[in-house]
Amino acid sequence: ASQTNFANILREFLKRSHKLDSAQVRLTRRAQTAIAGVVLPIEAEETGYVKKSASHGLHRQWHWVWRRRLRMLASPRGPWRIGSRTPQLLRLGSQNWMLDMTENSQRMRRRLTRNAHYESHDLAARRRDRTGQRTGARSHTQATKQESFDSEEGVPRLSLSVSGLESGEQDTSLDEEWNLVMPEDLGVVAAATSEPGRAHFGVAAKRIVLLGSISGRVELTQTLLRFVAERDGGRVVTGNDSDLSSDNVQTRASSSSAGGRGSSGNDNSTPQVIAAELDRDLSWHLSSIHQVHFRRHMLHISAIEVFFKDHSSVFFSVPNKKSLMQLVWKLTSLPGVNSGLSLSDIRSPPSLLGRLKLTERWQHGELSNFDYLMALNSVAGRSYNDLSQYPVFPWIISDYTSKWIDLHDPKVYRDLSRPIGALNEKRLRHFIERYESFEDPVGRIKKFHYGTHYSSAASVAYYLIRLEPFASVHVSLQSGKFDHADRQFHSVSDTWSSCLTGPGDVKELVPEFYYMPEFMVNHNHLDLGKRQDGTRLGD
Repeated sequence: ASQTNFANILREFLKRSHKLDSAQVRLTRRAQTAIAGVVLPIEAEETGYVKKSASHGLHRQWHWVWRRRLRMLASPRGPWRIGSRTPQLLRLGSQNWMLDMTENSQRMRRRLTRNAHYESHDLAARRRDRTGQRTGARSHTQATKQESFDSEEGVPRLSLSVSGLESGEQDTSLDEEWNLVMPEDLGVVAAATSEPGRAHFGVAAKRIVLLGSISGRVELTQTLLRFVAERDGGRVVTGNDSDLSSDNVQTRASSSSAGGRGSSGNDNSTPQVIAAELDRDLSWHLSSIHQVHFRRHMLHISAIEVFFKDHSSVFFSVPNKKSLMQLVWKLTSLPGVNSGLSLSDIRSPPSLLGRLKLTERWQHGELSNFDYLMALNSVAGRSYNDLSQYPVFPWIISDYTSKWIDLHDPKVYRDLSRPIGALNEKRLRHFIERYESFEDPVGRIKKFHYGTHYSSAASVAYYLIRLEPFASVHVSLQSGKFDHADRQFHSVSDTWSSCLTGPGDVKELVPEFYYMPEFMVNHNHLDLGKRQDGTRLGD
């Protein structure tokens, strides 16, 4: 009887299990049908877009979109995160890293992202100048290249309206340019609201990314700000702003990868990691715009920087000043922009600092030291997007040799009342004597104290050489090779000593010194060479 009862119970259990399995199968099939009903139309629609785009030469844009989606799905927190079963397409460059250009609320860039366009720079390492040279010495060509990136003030990114800032006094020529924009120009934008996707206004411009640039067109629609890159035969045309002698230097976006993976490419080409960023069209919703500010480019007020609510930004150079003013005027007049932008806040840096009361807020503890210094950089018009006017932070500590330092001892701090070139009295006397005795026979070069600048593209790449995309920038500035190991950043103490006593070294620091220790680690295992004492550079 017990066996019969057990058999009955078992049959009942199996019967119920079969019913549950059948119900689960039906639910699964129903879910798959529902998902297919949503996904298949989207797939068919996007397939049609791809085919249509291919006929218009836009297939590279869609290729980039799909590659980005695949990388996003295979990210560490994505559903297809990197693992033993991850497709090879998603595993390419999975262990190589680069700096993400997105900022946080304090204007810090702290996130490393996977580098899908990794270059090992093996060719740059092989081409390195291995001849013995004096440590700290610089060739005339290198010094000239560094000096060519000296920059001046531009305009800030702060919690305020559109601002145009000049060095010293107010630039009245800027106010005069506003008269070139007629009120009827605004009516064109305001009235054309029936076609949301149609561009109502556009100007020729260049998008600036570090030292790279790409020609194209900035366009405004009813709902979007977009940048359409200029293409020649289906490929975008990029330029390298490191050659300031000509503004028309153009190279193919793919030229940096002509030598294959690991190649440094053409000496004058845009680095591959930057060219990949430039090789796409972009669009942003007008409602996502947070701030717009005038900027200098090539020492002229010819650019704007647009900041978005997701802490990303874009830098446009518009050579035609009338077009630049029209772009800002129309941008601030569109109803989709919710940032409260205005054109009435054209101020000089002193008046702007007085209105914002930055110094008072810092003195009262409302701003941290870092926030205050970054605000000053913003007022000066410095930008992460343009390497020639990268944010500058000062040396603070002066003792890098003692095992222990007392932060309450004033002697361990650098004198911030003087520029770094005036800290060493002996070197200062030399600078003054050179200034007083200098006389250009042609009369073209004015007297100067320092032959180099406290911040330049070369000095930024010097500090951040272990971090992409700055390693690629360094190779580009060095004509396709790494500089000699003795001239690369290898010691904070030695660099401070050089800046304090070197005859031509007056560089300050970069913001990453105060929030990002990862830039001192050679994550990508670059071959930076050996110093003359046999020490191999690494972290």
